[in-house]
Amino acid sequence: MHKVFPIIFFFLLISNSLNAQRIRIVELNTGIAVPFVTIYTPDLRTSISGDENGIADISSFSDSDSLKFQHRSYIRYSILKRDIQGNKVSLKKADFELDPVVISSSRFSEFRKDISHRITAIDQMSIENSSAQTSADILAASGNVFVQKSQMGGGSPVIRGFEANRILLVVDGVRMNNAIFRSGHLQNSISLSTDLLENVEILYGPGAVIYGSDAIGGVVHYHTKDPDFSIDDKTLYTGASSYSFASANLENNFNFHINIANQKVASLTGLSIAAFDDLRKGDNPNPFFQEKYGDRNFVVEQIMGLDSTLENSDPNDQIQSGYKQIDLIQKLSVIVKPNWTQNFNIQY
Repeated sequence: MHKVFPIIFFFLLISNSLNAQRIRIVELNTGIAVPFVTIYTPDLRTSISGDENGIADISSFSDSDSLKFQHRSYIRYSILKRDIQGNKVSLKKADFELDPVVISSSRFSEFRKDISHRITAIDQMSIENSSAQTSADILAASGNVFVQKSQMGGGSPVIRGFEANRILLVVDGVRMNNAIFRSGHLQNSISLSTDLLENVEILYGPGAVIYGSDAIGGVVHYHTKDPDFSIDDKTLYTGASSYSFASANLENNFNFHINIANQKVASLTGLSIAAFDDLRKGDNPNPFFQEKYGDRNFVVEQIMGLDSTLENSDPNDQIQSGYKQIDLIQKLSVIVKPNWTQNFNIQY
Protein backbone atom coordinates (compact mmCIF):
# COMPACT_ATOMS: atom_id res chain seq x y z
CA MET A 1 0.00 0.00 0.00
CA HIS A 2 2.87 2.37 0.81
CA LYS A 3 4.37 1.85 -2.68
CA VAL A 4 1.19 3.05 -4.40
CA PHE A 5 1.56 6.71 -3.32
CA PRO A 6 5.06 7.24 -4.84
CA ILE A 7 3.88 5.66 -8.09
CA ILE A 8 0.80 7.90 -8.23
CA PHE A 9 2.94 10.98 -7.45
CA PHE A 10 5.41 10.01 -10.20
CA PHE A 11 2.65 9.76 -12.83
CA LEU A 12 1.23 13.11 -11.70
CA LEU A 13 4.62 14.75 -12.32
CA ILE A 14 4.82 13.18 -15.79
CA SER A 15 1.29 14.36 -16.59
CA ASN A 16 2.12 17.91 -15.47
CA SER A 17 5.33 18.05 -17.56
CA LEU A 18 3.48 16.79 -20.63
CA ASN A 19 0.82 19.49 -20.30
CA ALA A 20 3.37 22.34 -19.82
CA GLN A 21 5.07 23.90 -22.85
CA ARG A 22 8.12 25.94 -22.01
CA ILE A 23 9.91 28.05 -24.61
CA ARG A 24 13.15 30.00 -24.53
CA ILE A 25 13.29 33.55 -25.87
CA VAL A 26 16.68 34.62 -27.24
CA GLU A 27 18.26 37.46 -29.23
CA LEU A 28 18.36 36.76 -32.96
CA ASN A 29 22.04 37.52 -33.64
CA THR A 30 23.75 36.39 -30.44
CA GLY A 31 21.45 33.69 -29.06
CA ILE A 32 21.59 35.32 -25.62
CA ALA A 33 18.48 34.89 -23.48
CA VAL A 34 16.11 37.85 -23.34
CA PRO A 35 14.67 38.20 -19.81
CA PHE A 36 11.20 39.32 -18.76
CA VAL A 37 9.51 39.30 -22.17
CA THR A 38 5.75 39.93 -22.14
CA ILE A 39 3.67 37.44 -24.15
CA TYR A 40 0.01 38.12 -24.87
CA THR A 41 -2.82 37.57 -27.34
CA PRO A 42 -4.10 40.43 -29.54
CA ASP A 43 -7.35 40.61 -27.54
CA LEU A 44 -5.36 40.70 -24.27
CA ARG A 45 -7.37 37.72 -23.05
CA THR A 46 -4.25 35.97 -21.81
CA SER A 47 -0.92 37.47 -20.83
CA ILE A 48 2.22 36.04 -19.24
CA SER A 49 5.83 37.10 -18.69
CA GLY A 50 9.10 35.23 -19.11
CA ASP A 51 11.61 34.84 -16.29
CA GLU A 52 15.14 36.22 -15.93
CA ASN A 53 16.52 33.35 -18.03
CA GLY A 54 14.18 34.00 -20.96
CA ILE A 55 12.02 30.94 -20.16
CA ALA A 56 8.23 31.22 -20.47
CA ASP A 57 5.42 28.68 -20.00
CA ILE A 58 2.89 29.13 -22.84
CA SER A 59 0.68 26.16 -21.99
CA SER A 60 -2.14 28.56 -21.10
CA PHE A 61 -2.45 29.52 -24.79
CA SER A 62 -4.23 27.38 -27.37
CA ASP A 63 -2.47 26.15 -30.51
CA SER A 64 -4.49 28.51 -32.70
CA ASP A 65 -3.63 31.61 -30.65
CA SER A 66 -1.49 34.34 -32.17
CA LEU A 67 1.20 35.23 -29.63
CA LYS A 68 2.77 38.67 -29.44
CA PHE A 69 6.20 39.07 -27.83
CA GLN A 70 7.05 42.50 -26.45
CA HIS A 71 10.20 43.91 -24.85
CA ARG A 72 11.23 47.56 -24.76
CA SER A 73 14.67 46.82 -26.24
CA TYR A 74 13.43 44.54 -29.03
CA ILE A 75 11.11 44.76 -32.03
CA ARG A 76 7.63 43.36 -31.40
CA TYR A 77 7.17 39.87 -32.82
CA SER A 78 4.03 37.86 -33.61
CA ILE A 79 3.69 34.13 -34.33
CA LEU A 80 1.06 31.39 -34.05
CA LYS A 81 1.71 29.08 -31.14
CA ARG A 82 1.64 26.00 -33.36
CA ASP A 83 4.31 27.53 -35.63
CA ILE A 84 6.95 27.81 -32.89
CA GLN A 85 9.86 25.57 -33.86
CA GLY A 86 12.18 23.91 -31.37
CA ASN A 87 10.56 25.67 -28.40
CA LYS A 88 12.61 28.77 -29.19
CA VAL A 89 11.62 32.28 -30.25
CA SER A 90 14.18 34.81 -31.53
CA LEU A 91 13.72 38.56 -31.17
CA LYS A 92 15.53 41.26 -33.16
CA LYS A 93 17.08 44.09 -31.20
CA ALA A 94 15.52 47.50 -31.80
CA ASP A 95 17.66 50.37 -33.04
CA PHE A 96 17.59 53.61 -31.08
CA GLU A 97 19.22 56.52 -32.93
CA LEU A 98 20.60 59.09 -30.53
CA ASP A 99 21.19 62.66 -31.59
CA PRO A 100 24.95 63.20 -32.16
CA VAL A 101 26.85 65.42 -29.75
CA VAL A 102 29.11 67.97 -31.44
CA ILE A 103 31.70 70.38 -30.05
CA SER A 104 32.90 72.52 -32.97
CA SER A 105 29.92 74.85 -33.04
CA SER A 106 30.38 76.50 -29.65
CA ARG A 107 33.38 74.56 -28.27
CA PHE A 108 30.99 72.97 -25.79
CA SER A 109 29.15 69.66 -26.11
CA GLU A 110 25.77 70.24 -27.75
CA PHE A 111 23.13 68.16 -29.48
CA ARG A 112 23.10 68.75 -33.21
CA LYS A 113 19.37 69.54 -33.16
CA ASP A 114 20.13 72.55 -30.91
CA ILE A 115 22.55 74.09 -33.43
CA SER A 116 21.11 76.63 -35.85
CA HIS A 117 23.68 76.29 -38.64
CA ARG A 118 24.82 73.39 -40.77
CA ILE A 119 27.39 70.97 -39.34
CA THR A 120 28.50 67.46 -40.27
CA ALA A 121 29.68 65.00 -37.61
CA ILE A 122 31.56 61.90 -38.82
CA ASP A 123 31.65 59.27 -36.07
CA GLN A 124 34.22 56.54 -35.51
CA MET A 125 32.13 53.81 -37.16
CA SER A 126 31.79 55.88 -40.33
CA ILE A 127 35.54 56.49 -40.33
CA GLU A 128 36.26 52.76 -40.07
CA ASN A 129 33.72 51.85 -42.76
CA SER A 130 35.12 54.42 -45.20
CA SER A 131 38.51 52.62 -45.34
CA ALA A 132 40.10 56.03 -45.83
CA GLN A 133 43.85 56.05 -46.48
CA THR A 134 44.37 59.46 -44.90
CA SER A 135 42.43 61.82 -42.67
CA ALA A 136 41.81 63.99 -45.75
CA ASP A 137 40.07 61.09 -47.49
CA ILE A 138 37.59 61.01 -44.61
CA LEU A 139 36.46 64.50 -45.61
CA ALA A 140 36.13 63.48 -49.26
CA ALA A 141 34.08 60.41 -48.28
CA SER A 142 31.55 62.65 -46.53
CA GLY A 143 30.46 63.94 -49.94
CA ASN A 144 30.44 67.54 -48.73
CA VAL A 145 34.10 68.49 -49.04
CA PHE A 146 36.31 68.55 -52.14
CA VAL A 147 39.87 67.36 -51.51
CA GLN A 148 42.74 68.45 -53.78
CA LYS A 149 45.68 66.05 -54.03
CA SER A 150 49.10 66.94 -55.37
CA GLN A 151 50.41 63.45 -54.63
CA MET A 152 48.92 60.07 -53.73
CA GLY A 153 49.15 60.64 -49.98
CA GLY A 154 48.25 64.32 -49.99
CA GLY A 155 45.00 66.07 -49.28
CA SER A 156 43.88 69.69 -49.04
CA PRO A 157 40.19 70.36 -48.27
CA VAL A 158 38.06 72.87 -50.16
CA ILE A 159 34.75 73.95 -48.58
CA ARG A 160 32.26 76.03 -50.59
CA GLY A 161 35.07 77.20 -52.89
CA PHE A 162 37.36 78.27 -50.05
CA GLU A 163 40.78 76.65 -50.15
CA ALA A 164 42.57 75.38 -47.06
CA ASN A 165 44.18 78.74 -46.27
CA ARG A 166 40.65 80.10 -45.66
CA ILE A 167 39.57 77.02 -43.70
CA LEU A 168 40.59 76.56 -40.08
CA LEU A 169 42.02 73.11 -39.36
CA VAL A 170 41.80 72.14 -35.68
CA VAL A 171 43.11 69.05 -33.87
CA ASP A 172 41.84 68.52 -30.31
CA GLY A 173 41.19 72.24 -30.00
CA VAL A 174 44.63 73.30 -31.29
CA ARG A 175 44.81 75.37 -34.50
CA MET A 176 46.90 73.91 -37.31
CA ASN A 177 46.89 77.05 -39.49
CA ASN A 178 45.66 80.63 -39.80
CA ALA A 179 44.65 83.06 -42.52
CA ILE A 180 48.24 84.21 -43.21
CA PHE A 181 49.82 80.77 -42.91
CA ARG A 182 50.19 80.66 -46.70
CA SER A 183 48.02 81.13 -49.77
CA GLY A 184 46.44 78.27 -51.63
CA HIS A 185 46.36 74.67 -50.50
CA LEU A 186 47.63 73.14 -47.26
CA GLN A 187 48.45 69.51 -46.57
CA ASN A 188 48.04 69.80 -42.79
CA SER A 189 44.82 67.79 -42.84
CA ILE A 190 46.81 64.59 -43.49
CA SER A 191 48.93 64.93 -40.35
CA LEU A 192 46.74 62.50 -38.39
CA SER A 193 46.34 58.74 -38.48
CA THR A 194 42.80 57.57 -39.24
CA ASP A 195 43.27 54.77 -36.69
CA LEU A 196 43.47 57.27 -33.82
CA LEU A 197 40.51 59.46 -34.77
CA GLU A 198 37.42 59.46 -32.56
CA ASN A 199 35.35 61.71 -34.82
CA VAL A 200 35.54 64.61 -37.26
CA GLU A 201 33.31 67.67 -37.30
CA ILE A 202 32.88 69.92 -40.33
CA LEU A 203 31.46 73.39 -39.73
CA TYR A 204 30.26 75.14 -42.89
CA GLY A 205 30.17 78.88 -43.35
CA PRO A 206 31.93 81.61 -41.40
CA GLY A 207 32.92 80.48 -37.93
CA ALA A 208 34.36 83.85 -37.00
CA VAL A 209 32.15 84.28 -33.94
CA ILE A 210 33.83 81.36 -32.18
CA TYR A 211 37.11 80.76 -34.04
CA GLY A 212 37.94 84.22 -35.41
CA SER A 213 38.49 85.48 -38.95
CA ASP A 214 40.74 82.52 -39.79
CA ALA A 215 37.62 80.39 -40.16
CA ILE A 216 35.89 82.44 -42.86
CA GLY A 217 35.45 79.37 -45.08
CA GLY A 218 34.61 76.89 -42.34
CA VAL A 219 36.18 74.67 -39.71
CA VAL A 220 37.43 71.09 -39.84
CA HIS A 221 37.87 69.78 -36.30
CA TYR A 222 39.59 66.44 -35.73
CA HIS A 223 39.10 64.72 -32.37
CA THR A 224 41.55 61.96 -31.44
CA LYS A 225 40.78 59.07 -29.11
CA ASP A 226 41.07 59.62 -25.36
CA PRO A 227 42.57 57.13 -22.89
CA ASP A 228 40.10 54.85 -21.10
CA PHE A 229 40.28 54.46 -17.31
CA SER A 230 39.98 51.14 -15.51
CA ILE A 231 36.59 50.57 -13.85
CA ASP A 232 37.97 48.35 -11.05
CA ASP A 233 41.15 47.85 -9.03
CA LYS A 234 42.84 45.90 -11.83
CA THR A 235 45.19 47.55 -14.31
CA LEU A 236 43.57 47.88 -17.73
CA TYR A 237 45.51 46.76 -20.80
CA THR A 238 43.87 47.21 -24.20
CA GLY A 239 45.24 47.73 -27.67
CA ALA A 240 44.79 47.16 -31.36
CA SER A 241 46.85 46.98 -34.52
CA SER A 242 46.03 46.99 -38.21
CA TYR A 243 47.72 46.80 -41.58
CA SER A 244 46.26 47.85 -44.91
CA PHE A 245 47.49 47.53 -48.47
CA ALA A 246 46.07 49.06 -51.63
CA SER A 247 47.24 48.01 -55.07
CA ALA A 248 46.02 51.21 -56.75
CA ASN A 249 48.79 53.35 -55.25
CA LEU A 250 50.79 50.66 -53.43
CA GLU A 251 49.66 51.97 -50.07
CA ASN A 252 51.26 50.34 -47.03
CA ASN A 253 49.73 51.49 -43.78
CA PHE A 254 50.55 50.09 -40.32
CA ASN A 255 48.74 51.31 -37.20
CA PHE A 256 49.19 50.37 -33.55
CA HIS A 257 47.92 51.78 -30.28
CA ILE A 258 47.88 50.59 -26.66
CA ASN A 259 45.91 51.82 -23.63
CA ILE A 260 47.27 51.24 -20.10
CA ALA A 261 45.30 52.58 -17.16
CA ASN A 262 44.17 52.25 -13.59
CA GLN A 263 41.38 54.15 -11.86
CA LYS A 264 43.43 57.36 -11.55
CA VAL A 265 45.86 57.48 -14.47
CA ALA A 266 45.28 56.47 -18.11
CA SER A 267 47.77 56.44 -20.98
CA LEU A 268 47.22 56.05 -24.72
CA THR A 269 50.20 55.54 -27.05
CA GLY A 270 49.81 55.29 -30.81
CA LEU A 271 52.08 54.79 -33.80
CA SER A 272 51.22 54.97 -37.49
CA ILE A 273 53.54 54.40 -40.47
CA ALA A 274 52.21 55.07 -43.98
CA ALA A 275 53.87 54.95 -47.39
CA PHE A 276 52.47 55.65 -50.87
CA ASP A 277 54.10 55.01 -54.22
CA ASP A 278 54.59 57.54 -57.02
CA LEU A 279 51.57 58.78 -58.92
CA ARG A 280 51.11 57.19 -62.34
CA LYS A 281 49.44 58.57 -65.43
CA GLY A 282 47.00 56.29 -67.21
CA ASP A 283 48.39 54.14 -69.99
CA ASN A 284 45.37 54.93 -72.19
CA PRO A 285 44.83 58.72 -72.06
CA ASN A 286 41.75 60.49 -73.28
CA PRO A 287 42.13 61.12 -77.05
CA PHE A 288 40.71 64.61 -76.52
CA PHE A 289 44.04 65.60 -74.95
CA GLN A 290 47.39 65.75 -76.67
CA GLU A 291 49.22 62.45 -77.11
CA LYS A 292 51.99 63.29 -74.63
CA TYR A 293 49.79 65.19 -72.19
CA GLY A 294 50.84 64.44 -68.61
CA ASP A 295 54.06 62.64 -69.53
CA ARG A 296 57.02 63.22 -67.22
CA ASN A 297 59.95 62.78 -69.58
CA PHE A 298 62.62 64.20 -67.32
CA VAL A 299 63.40 64.18 -63.63
CA VAL A 300 65.70 66.49 -61.65
CA GLU A 301 68.20 64.98 -59.24
CA GLN A 302 71.22 66.35 -57.39
CA ILE A 303 74.56 64.97 -58.55
CA MET A 304 77.65 66.18 -56.68
CA GLY A 305 75.66 69.08 -55.26
CA LEU A 306 74.32 70.23 -58.62
CA ASP A 307 70.81 69.89 -60.04
CA SER A 308 70.88 67.61 -63.04
CA THR A 309 68.16 66.72 -65.54
CA LEU A 310 67.87 63.00 -66.24
CA GLU A 311 65.67 61.11 -68.65
CA ASN A 312 62.71 59.26 -67.16
CA SER A 313 62.59 55.71 -68.49
CA ASP A 314 58.82 55.52 -67.82
CA PRO A 315 57.08 58.83 -68.71
CA ASN A 316 53.84 57.62 -67.08
CA ASP A 317 55.57 57.43 -63.70
CA GLN A 318 55.41 60.76 -61.87
CA ILE A 319 58.73 60.30 -60.11
CA GLN A 320 59.24 61.94 -56.69
CA SER A 321 55.51 62.23 -56.05
CA GLY A 322 55.61 59.39 -53.51
CA TYR A 323 54.76 60.09 -49.91
CA LYS A 324 55.78 58.67 -46.52
CA GLN A 325 54.67 59.67 -43.05
CA ILE A 326 55.12 58.61 -39.43
CA ASP A 327 52.57 59.71 -36.82
CA LEU A 328 53.10 59.45 -33.07
CA ILE A 329 50.62 60.28 -30.33
CA GLN A 330 50.90 60.16 -26.55
CA LYS A 331 47.91 61.12 -24.40
CA LEU A 332 47.86 61.00 -20.61
CA SER A 333 44.84 61.64 -18.39
CA VAL A 334 45.06 62.05 -14.60
CA ILE A 335 42.04 62.31 -12.30
CA VAL A 336 43.08 64.95 -9.76
CA LYS A 337 39.67 65.20 -8.11
CA PRO A 338 36.25 63.63 -8.85
CA ASN A 339 35.33 66.57 -11.10
CA TRP A 340 38.83 67.52 -12.23
CA THR A 341 40.78 65.62 -14.89
CA GLN A 342 44.14 66.85 -16.21
CA ASN A 343 44.91 65.88 -19.82
CA PHE A 344 48.28 65.87 -21.59
CA ASN A 345 48.42 65.54 -25.37
CA ILE A 346 51.62 65.15 -27.40
CA GLN A 347 51.46 64.51 -31.15
CA TYR A 348 54.13 64.30 -33.80
